[in-house]
Amino acid sequence: MVDDDCQSHPVAAAVRLLRVAAGLSLAQLATAATVSKAYVHRIESGLNDPSPAVVVSLDTALGAAGYLIALARSEDDMHRRTVLAAITALAAGAGEWGRLLDGSDITPPNRVGTGDVQAVADAVGWVTSIDTAQGGQAAAGPGRAVLGWAVRLLDGDMADDTRQRLAVQVAALADRVGWAHHDAGRDDVAARLYGVALKAARFGQDSNVEAHVMIDEAARRAAGRDFGSAATLLAGAFDFRLLPTVRANILLVWARHTAMTGDHQAALEAIGRADDALSSARSLEVPDWAAGFLPGAHLSNVKARSLLAAGDYEHAIAAFDTAVGRLGPQRARGRSHSRALLGLAYLRAGYPDMATATGEELIATPPALASARVSRDMSALAAELRQCGHGDLGRELATLATRVTPVATLDAR
Repeated sequence: MVDDDCQSHPVAAAVRLLRVAAGLSLAQLATAATVSKAYVHRIESGLNDPSPAVVVSLDTALGAAGYLIALARSEDDMHRRTVLAAITALAAGAGEWGRLLDGSDITPPNRVGTGDVQAVADAVGWVTSIDTAQGGQAAAGPGRAVLGWAVRLLDGDMADDTRQRLAVQVAALADRVGWAHHDAGRDDVAARLYGVALKAARFGQDSNVEAHVMIDEAARRAAGRDFGSAATLLAGAFDFRLLPTVRANILLVWARHTAMTGDHQAALEAIGRADDALSSARSLEVPDWAAGFLPGAHLSNVKARSLLAAGDYEHAIAAFDTAVGRLGPQRARGRSHSRALLGLAYLRAGYPDMATATGEELIATPPALASARVSRDMSALAAELRQCGHGDLGRELATLATRVTPVATLDAR
């Protein structure tokens, strides 16, 4: 149970709870977090709100696996209560993800029903909302705890159709948590979570969620520059029965990876097929688990990235511009990601003034997130700006890229 004091000073309560559970004195925690003992005391007393950098240091020192970061950034009372509950479990020794996923010490309810399936679906939306607004580092820790609970539900007693629907939602949740880890730079963990997601998707017989897991696993491979393997993986989903939105997503991402292998013509043809899939569809239905990220702006961003990779810079600019215009404040990562790549498209299309203006916009409105992908894109723009003679702006962007780089605090198990 989360009490009123936790609600009024959530970070203070969480720091105190985790410190006591870890057996650390104020001085020991202060040393580990490289802050003063007095400062830790003021934080625990609710007299000081720690800066984002100090929250990261405390999260690391307390082994909170991203929970404190998520708690400090959350502006929603329900989200805060959920994260505080997870922190309470962690402090009590019941929230460690490896044990949860293995199923030890966690007993499923006597009977799993529709309400439990909906709870997992709600968790998918919650993890997605943190991830898209604040970056993968904030979402990964809480997401792992919730995923452990959701996976354990599959061992409960339930009707066959309920188990199938639950498996689909577990697959979607494992995929979203895997994506958060990928965005946080933890591809080792992401690979294992995608394995869980694929197994659950196949059990649930949902080709749309299975295809999306394959998209995200392909992105993980491409981040390691294994573009051929990424494209081959996605080609295996071409024969799936898919919603037009998911099919378009598959084609667009396949196009990007294929372009990176050097086959620009095949990539551009696939982009055309994606456009046809969307324009000829009777309905642009989006699966419930994808409602928080797939509609509209996401597909514009994915298309723009594919066009950029294929060398069609003019059309890439138009698509990135559309994506930036559609992405609101709750999609901070996508907006920053699109802006950085828009700057690259401007440079490569021969519009250096537009590229510098885009870089200046990024610096003027720095994103409050931690994302390895955004950091990588900003670094790429910074490097190309420096090559074009805009050294000062490039250095400022490189500094900003460092600020949004996730710290290596997420548990690797």
